Amino acid sequence: MTRKIYPLLVALDLYDPSSRVPSLRGCVTDIESIELYLRSQVADGDWELVEPRVLKNEQATREGVITGFQEFLCQATENDVALFYYAGHGAQERAPKVFLPLEPDGMNETLVCYDSRTTTGRDLADKELRYLINQVAKRNPHILVLMDCCHSGGGTREVAEGTRQGPADDRVRPLESYLFAQDQAFLQGLDGAGASLSEGRHVVLSACRDYQLAKECRGADGKAHGAFSYYLLETLQRAHGKMTYRELIRNLNALVSSKQRDQSPLIYATHGEDLSLSFLGGAASSEVSDAFALTYSDRDSTWFIDGGAVHGVPKPAGEQTTMLAVMSVDVPAEEARSLSHAMARVKVSRVMGNRSQVAVTEGENQLDKGASYRAIVTSTPLRPLMVFFKGEEAGVELIRSTFATAGPEGQPSLQLKEADQAFGADITLLCRDGQFWFVNPVDDLPLVGPVPSVAQDSSYTQRAAEQAIARLEHMARWQTVLDLASPARSQI
Repeated sequence: MTRKIYPLLVALDLYDPSSRVPSLRGCVTDIESIELYLRSQVADGDWELVEPRVLKNEQATREGVITGFQEFLCQATENDVALFYYAGHGAQERAPKVFLPLEPDGMNETLVCYDSRTTTGRDLADKELRYLINQVAKRNPHILVLMDCCHSGGGTREVAEGTRQGPADDRVRPLESYLFAQDQAFLQGLDGAGASLSEGRHVVLSACRDYQLAKECRGADGKAHGAFSYYLLETLQRAHGKMTYRELIRNLNALVSSKQRDQSPLIYATHGEDLSLSFLGGAASSEVSDAFALTYSDRDSTWFIDGGAVHGVPKPAGEQTTMLAVMSVDVPAEEARSLSHAMARVKVSRVMGNRSQVAVTEGENQLDKGASYRAIVTSTPLRPLMVFFKGEEAGVELIRSTFATAGPEGQPSLQLKEADQAFGADITLLCRDGQFWFVNPVDDLPLVGPVPSVAQDSSYTQRAAEQAIARLEHMARWQTVLDLASPARSQI
């Protein structure tokens, strides 16, 4: 079935002259670039791109953005994609007392529209954006929100040149001025002690964390861009869009943080499983669980992967260390386990908390220090997780054959080893009624939920077997984290 993409693209380089909001330089360029990218994605006929609604500068009023949601994005239905892309100033405004349980500092985070800071204008508050997303979500499309703007964690921070942070709005804003003021169903969550507002299902990618600034940069085309937008598009184009959200944010974060000081893009999904979808909500791809993003740090003059001790990367033990094959991010995820695509090899030389320093052992002249790469684990000094397979014969045969080819080059998984008996195994994989259960080897009590979580019938599927192996490998990495210990003199 052909899927429709409904893009609402908002860019603000200029604001109403009476508002005295600082101008920006690269927002319109960012929106034009993403529009070109979207148009190129429909060339293969898999997508139907509904003519984008593009709001630039004076068109991007508060009412214009709201109407874009209500009249345009709300047309998207199940199997469609509703995309909201905002490039402009992000700021804060004073919130009414009713929102204090949600905002202890008394400030909303906001998007600054063209007329937001005029005498009668208002920003689009984060709660209003949530309300609009909630309306779009009623017809169950995949909703993706991309925001290249600042989300300041403190209202006193000064506006910095070359960033997308607008000045805070110190006007006291009454509840009746909010878009949802008369919608009691939406507001009812504020009555309880655990105050909340209903939230439609969506994925959001933000340029930075709430205490950081979204910076602008100059691209290879000589034009000004938002650093987030520029590197997001570069990553997508090189990967031909075939990256899961989880893989995309890892590569994007590694690339932006290596080029811009104190800026780390952030991802949030109301439903965690959506992070395994490909960009723009395609079907779940064959994710490479042992893949890391490899980037060069100009500041440290060395290469790093975005995995460290908290991700289960072990410290080198003598001559034994983790080895990785390096390949371009445009190699599809489902082909990444074939090491024939490797252009270089690296080994872990130093493991830190959330990243690791690596040394290039082969193919250094093939690597561009300005690019990001995919690094696939090919060997590890870890003790593998011992798994005992038992249960219905059909399930055991399928999981055993899947396990045997789960590693690079069709080899067995690097992090798992089959045990010949339950005694001494770390975990038992029990095959029962079309599901794979992860149980304690001693008493067969479940440790986590099964795969699939709900059995459609009693048959076993290849996809479920692959998911079960991936979950076991995830457990193996967590076992490494559990084995971590603070030094005796640690203050932790």
